[in-house]
Amino acid sequence: MASALPPRHAHANVPIASAADLSLTDSPVVEGAWHPPFDRLPMVVRGRADMVDGLRRHVGGVVVLTGQAGCGKTTVALAAAHQLAGDHRVFWVAGHHRASFVEGMAAVAREVHASDIEIARAREEASAALVWRLLTTQSRVDESPARVVLVIDNVDDPELASDVVRQAQALPSRWLVVVTTRVKPRRPASNLAVAVEVDRLSVDAGADLLLDRIPEMDRARRLLELPHARRAAELLGYLPLALHIAGSYLGSPVVRHSVSSYVGELSGSPVRRPGLHVDEPAYHVLPGINLTLKAFGPEERDRALRLLGLLAAGAPGQPFPLGALLTPVEALTERSLRLLAVTGLVDIISYDNLPVAALHPLIARAAGHTEGMRAVLEPGTRLLDTITEAVDGGSAAYLEPSADVWPLWRLLTPHVAHVLSNPASRGNAGALRAAHRVVRQLMRRGMYRTAAELAVLAADRTAGLAEQDEALRRSAVLDRGLALQARALVSRPEPDTENDLDRAFHDINDVALATRQVCHPDDPEVMEASHRLAVILHEKGEPAEAEQLFRQVLEARERVLGRDHSDTLTTMHSLATVLQVAGRAAEAVQLLEAVLAGRVGRLGRADPATLSTRHSLAYARQAAGGRDWLQAAERDFGEVLASRNALFGPAHPNTLITSHNVAWLEQAKGHFGVAEDGFRAVLATQIRRLGKAHPHTIAVAANLAWVLLLQKEFPTSRQIFTQVLKIRATRLGVLHPDSQTTRGNLGWLTYEEGDFHRAEHRFRRLYDDRVRLLGPDHPRTLTTRHNLALSLRSQRELHRARDEFIAIRDDQERVLAQSHDSTLATKYNLAVTLRMLNSPAWLQEAMTLLDEVLGTLRGRQDPHNPLLRQTKREIVILLAIESGRADVHELVDDDDELAETPSTLIDDPLIQDFVDDDIDDFPDPDLVDYPSPAS
Repeated sequence: MASALPPRHAHANVPIASAADLSLTDSPVVEGAWHPPFDRLPMVVRGRADMVDGLRRHVGGVVVLTGQAGCGKTTVALAAAHQLAGDHRVFWVAGHHRASFVEGMAAVAREVHASDIEIARAREEASAALVWRLLTTQSRVDESPARVVLVIDNVDDPELASDVVRQAQALPSRWLVVVTTRVKPRRPASNLAVAVEVDRLSVDAGADLLLDRIPEMDRARRLLELPHARRAAELLGYLPLALHIAGSYLGSPVVRHSVSSYVGELSGSPVRRPGLHVDEPAYHVLPGINLTLKAFGPEERDRALRLLGLLAAGAPGQPFPLGALLTPVEALTERSLRLLAVTGLVDIISYDNLPVAALHPLIARAAGHTEGMRAVLEPGTRLLDTITEAVDGGSAAYLEPSADVWPLWRLLTPHVAHVLSNPASRGNAGALRAAHRVVRQLMRRGMYRTAAELAVLAADRTAGLAEQDEALRRSAVLDRGLALQARALVSRPEPDTENDLDRAFHDINDVALATRQVCHPDDPEVMEASHRLAVILHEKGEPAEAEQLFRQVLEARERVLGRDHSDTLTTMHSLATVLQVAGRAAEAVQLLEAVLAGRVGRLGRADPATLSTRHSLAYARQAAGGRDWLQAAERDFGEVLASRNALFGPAHPNTLITSHNVAWLEQAKGHFGVAEDGFRAVLATQIRRLGKAHPHTIAVAANLAWVLLLQKEFPTSRQIFTQVLKIRATRLGVLHPDSQTTRGNLGWLTYEEGDFHRAEHRFRRLYDDRVRLLGPDHPRTLTTRHNLALSLRSQRELHRARDEFIAIRDDQERVLAQSHDSTLATKYNLAVTLRMLNSPAWLQEAMTLLDEVLGTLRGRQDPHNPLLRQTKREIVILLAIESGRADVHELVDDDDELAETPSTLIDDPLIQDFVDDDIDDFPDPDLVDYPSPAS
């Protein structure tokens, strides 16, 4: 006789609380990041007519403009793009830095109507591969017949250049992609990609370029100066940038030379230029810079040198915000910038609605060799110190509470990274302070990969710090730990390497120990480090240690800061999360109610932090059960969802997880189809927004698998659960609580499929692990023991099952409560087991147990509770047995015979997006020693 289907209860499912809120503020795409800089195009482009015409004749494919720095590759691309702009859509992307490339490509993807949620993910992960995939996919579905020109300028990183040329060939034939780079392409020319060498100018074209920069030059004067201009072109190596600098100076208000006298000065320039080779473009740029600066007054010259030195120390080609540039150094006045701009040495432009200064990488290279550069810097001061002074000091002016500082920090990030990449930054306190600020801003924006890369670099530069800066070293190591911890959300660990979560734990633990040794226990730094350590202990699956540490921090913060301080409330909330996952939902509710009262009082009901608490409280209340829990959860989650939709939008990760919980409530009401639709909608968005390995995505996928299991879609459910286990076991290990939950899900799936012996094997392996790690009385351990007893009963080992259920019931009444859902489920299944023993004495005991369950459930007035319906059904069976009906066992069996036939359809696009192609090769940790059928 088949038994009635056992009730599922909370611990058999995936804990919704595992999908914690993200402290994430969306980062807007850089305003105008794709706009071509046509305003920088000269009136006449000299010596490049054939090259520009050749580009115009290309109807599609990839053209790589390659050549030395300063040869005018950008000007050629800009001229061709300008001429094509009438009947083409033109996009321009800066490729001098991977971050600027991703930002620009994301802006282009948005312009061709790619998905905003996928754009956000690509930018947060700083993923060139993702933006290419977005652009390629969207360009193919775009039905517009318009032809497109995409210029990717200054791609001088060899790896990025090779990738750009390869990926660009996948775009539709109506796209013409022009790449400018100093790197010769590795790939040979093909039908889709050709390389064009941009060389230096001819003598006549070079002379004309120089004279073009001098305004108010009539034809007669031009003819008079032409021989001198030709000589200047020769002396400047026919390099377009060098000629541009010379002409801009000669056409500026500070000019002190005619063309002929300028040539005389050039002729007298030293042939030997230390640090520069005669064939190097910077060799020919340096004389023009020196002559321009000589024309400045003594004070202005010193200021200009200092400014050039600062900009030259930054990331090549990256704009530098004027607000950070001017604030700390009084000598760098607006006049100095204007003089450098009118003489062609510095470009003053607007970027992301901020005024910025941009220095050509070749000018930056030559500036370090400029006459007098070292003299204007204080003795022993490096260029590195100058830029650090600007970033560290100037940025402070942007930290006003009401200011939107993100555009500034977005601009500063590559400069800070560039400074730290210089070994000379070792022990530089200012650079580390700047890095700390940038890392925290990147973390806030969800840019965990970039934050982790910068934080790792900064922590490596702490060697050599002065003793008084030891706190700065701890801060850098803590930043590295927090960034690696966050990056673990979006990256899979590499095989045979220490994963990000383990590395993060070591860093945070080291900082926590160090602060306790050197600081007073009530020092805020000690409390913060201990709080962070407790958080990562919880993430690593050490709930007891996490709880103990959170309680210590909470006691200290309440004593020192007060109960309503924001840090105190944060720790209280975190402690509640640990208690909730441990099955102590009632305690969690009490703490979260206190947190909510404090946050509403300080922040209001609509603040993101308050919404996070309201969300957690709603979950904790439903986990705690009690009267009307379902109606209360629907109300609470509904209010949070409405607020999050209004504040963040429907695709924000925190909105999505609340949408997921609303779907979970539909499942709890028995509306499995509605729940499945909700889970699918959330999962589809999360895969694109967060990636399939993100903890939020995994939690939703697991609950989709569960609702499919409830509908007997076993093959699809198994594939999803196996993929979830693969990700969790790889990242967290098979013993982590989340991995254990998924192992339990697979055990239940195996049970539902009717493979009771294999299910027993799974449950026994999991039970042993949970006893060892959690103890025999932990609610999850008791749940696994309960499911193990079910598998024994289904194999007709009724006496062993009975003894197990009795022991479990006694433990649950002692640990949980007589009225707890898990205790009631065990009483119900004990009653079913006693009925199956078919002894009069046991039948009476079974009826007593069922009456207890029925009385408790009726008091809750929850008609949707599946255990209530099953209990009523079992009582009817017992009454039928007592009446002596001969067909009672046949009637019980009939109920199971009417069950739906399990589906075997797994051709599901969403599931295929989530599940790896090789998922069948994953070695299930609970079946590695299971005997094969042959044995």
